[in-house]
Formats: sequence, C-alpha cells, structure tokens
Amino acid sequence: MARSIGNELPAAIVSLLAADPLPDQADADGLDLTILVLTTTPDGWPHLAMVSLGEIIAVGPRALRLALWPNSTAARNLWREQRMTLALVHDEAAYSVRCAARRGADLVLPANGGQLACFGLRVDDVVEDVPPDATLTGGVRFRLHNPDTTMRRWQQTRAALRAARFSGG
Repeated sequence: MARSIGNELPAAIVSLLAADPLPDQADADGLDLTILVLTTTPDGWPHLAMVSLGEIIAVGPRALRLALWPNSTAARNLWREQRMTLALVHDEAAYSVRCAARRGADLVLPANGGQLACFGLRVDDVVEDVPPDATLTGGVRFRLHNPDTTMRRWQQTRAALRAARFSGG
C-alpha cells in the first residue's frame, strides 16, 4: 500500500546512497541497484533515465546530488523544469521521491577527461509502497562489464559530487 512518509528519505536509503561502494563489492547485493530518473519533456511527456549508485549520493535525508551526462535528455529536462522524481526498490519496498533541483557547475573527471552535469536535489516528498500480498525482491538491476574501470569512475564521480558547492545554501 502506497503512503507518503514525509519529506525525508528513510535512514536505510540515506545510508545506501551515502556509503561509498568498494571495488571488491562489485557483485554485492545492492551495488547493482538502478535508480530511475523521471523528468518531463518540453511537450509534456514523461522521460525515463537510469542511474547507478555511482551517479548519485545522499548528503542528508533531504539532500541528494546527481550526476548526468550534460547533453542527455534527462539533464536538459531537469535543468529546464527544476523538478523530477526518483524511483527505486529497496528493502522490499518501492519508493517514489519527488525532488526540486538546481544545476551546479559541471563535474570534471580527470580519469576519462569527461564532464558530467551536477544537480543538487531537495527531497520534497517520499512515497513508500509496500504491497500487502507480495514481497518486492528488487527493481531494475545490472551487471558491470568492467568492474574495476567502472568503480574508479564511480569513486571519482561521487567524490566530485561531495565536493560540489551550490550558491544560496
């Protein structure tokens, strides 16, 4: 049954998104978690993108930071609309997290010379959905093709997200 649980993420999700995954955990439960990013296109259609734990961190129960490819549809939508919804399954519950967003300076990643768009997210509403007649065992999951390379990139991205500063608070 779906219910609003307020404007703060549950402690288990904050812990999941705040902790740095370690390279030797590449196959650990939860590391392969995919978080759905839902934005709205200019013509009003929903747009779905996916991020891993390597592109999002929690800096508090109401504050997240998100990295997206700068020219992606999701980044353009989020910059324009300044709001989005995150969806994930964790600990046998589905969560829908409505967030306000603001753009920060792009993240520069030294290892691959790439840049990522950085967004600060403020959690405005969290809906928890626990079906009464079923157990949620997971959401979208993935398997890394090159765990060592990916983990290095994730570590750099997460460090850059932690260091990101936003004007006005």
